[in-house]
Amino acid sequence: AATTMPLQRSELRDGTMSSNNNAPPQQPRSKYSPLSCLSPAPLTPSGLVKIDPEDGEVELLARSNVEFRSTSPEPLPHIPLPNESPKSPSDWIDRDVDVTCHFTTHRIVLVETDENDQSKNRAYSIDLALVASVGAEGGPSFRSPFSTYKLSIRTHHLGEFIIAYRSNTGSSSTTSSMSECKKDRDDALSSLQKSLSRKAWEEKAKSRARQSQSAASKVTKRKVGVDAIVTKSKLREKEAKRVTDEAFADGGDVEILMKEATELVNIIKRYAATLERQQRDEAGIRGGRGGGEAKEDEADAAKLGEMLESMGMASALSKKQAAGGGGGGVYYQTLARQLCDFLHHGDRLTDAGGMMTLTDVYCLFNRARGTNMIAPEDLLKACHWMKELKLGMSKREFPSGVVVIQDDSFDDDVMANKLKVLAVDSEKNGGMTALDASRNLKVSAMLATEQLLNAERMGYLCRDVTLEGMRFFPNRFVTGDFGGQ
Repeated sequence: AATTMPLQRSELRDGTMSSNNNAPPQQPRSKYSPLSCLSPAPLTPSGLVKIDPEDGEVELLARSNVEFRSTSPEPLPHIPLPNESPKSPSDWIDRDVDVTCHFTTHRIVLVETDENDQSKNRAYSIDLALVASVGAEGGPSFRSPFSTYKLSIRTHHLGEFIIAYRSNTGSSSTTSSMSECKKDRDDALSSLQKSLSRKAWEEKAKSRARQSQSAASKVTKRKVGVDAIVTKSKLREKEAKRVTDEAFADGGDVEILMKEATELVNIIKRYAATLERQQRDEAGIRGGRGGGEAKEDEADAAKLGEMLESMGMASALSKKQAAGGGGGGVYYQTLARQLCDFLHHGDRLTDAGGMMTLTDVYCLFNRARGTNMIAPEDLLKACHWMKELKLGMSKREFPSGVVVIQDDSFDDDVMANKLKVLAVDSEKNGGMTALDASRNLKVSAMLATEQLLNAERMGYLCRDVTLEGMRFFPNRFVTGDFGGQ
């Protein structure tokens, strides 16, 4: 989750595939370091790593505050961006500090953040297809009691890199912080070793080859007409049953399930497309059918839609998977970015008037995440990080205690003026109620009430409270123009 966009793939000189940024050109890189020599990776508007769902890519782990080093005695080859001047060897710095590292089934993505301007965040990646081996190094010893735990990554094209794990607490000398770094390093090593042995990036080509050699594709060469269509449909159902049986065999083994994940999603999508096509084809004849049958089709479509929506987040890291998941850890920062992308996707926040209650956001976000739901406390901490990371939206609490997530471009004066115009139009009808404002603004009655009260506090409206409730009128005491009222 989180909304994701497919990455474009370009072929390297050695024939392997590498991620290519299809987004606008990145800002010029400020230094000549190991990161600047890697392939750029695209980010979402909130700064999350874009995952490629078409290749079945899944984010496994994330760790902040790591150091990325090159062990090469010479500067690495530098390929300047279109708007960047070439670097000289004297500009070379052999390490990057305070980097956030993301491990996926296909890549190692390293993100360099800019605290003052999130639009200047840059991400770079190493495709696992280019990794020869990984190993563990470092750690405290008698001669070096404060040596950091390191992850060694040997590549085919750029030599060896080192990822040094530093404590997220700011103290590298305590036993607890060192054990935390060791655990994070070991978890990353285990994930990388499994990804390298699984080679998930080859699954797309293998799946395409299996489909071309499947019995369902061969049957059309021997049969024609209705017989070919019926036989092909039966064989497809049989293949789908085989995939699901293998995926959930032995009590749902995680390794088998991840291998079959792409095909499972494709099966669901295929059924959804088939159902949608059937509904479209039968739209003209539903008038003559019973209402119960039509309702069953609609219910099936709704169920499939919910399943696809719940699986829509290709990267929904849990607190356990995000290393350093304390209050200032990468988990809440990632959660805040996911939440911003979710609210921006489909203009959810804009369509809601630039403001949504925290309870509505909690329900919608957890529904999209499916089974990997978050706790209310996690949402509150993620809202805190929205403002810290300058993601374009933040939490706001009204005097009544109602908490909302509000777009930073939301202007109280503009909203108050809009409500004042509505109040002038409804003045002849005895004033404007919260329900009237709710219908005009297309927001909930609760939010409409808060906006009306806020406009009153700003001096745009007056309030008349009676037994019938509250009614709002334009504030003529400010201008002194009572217009014969």
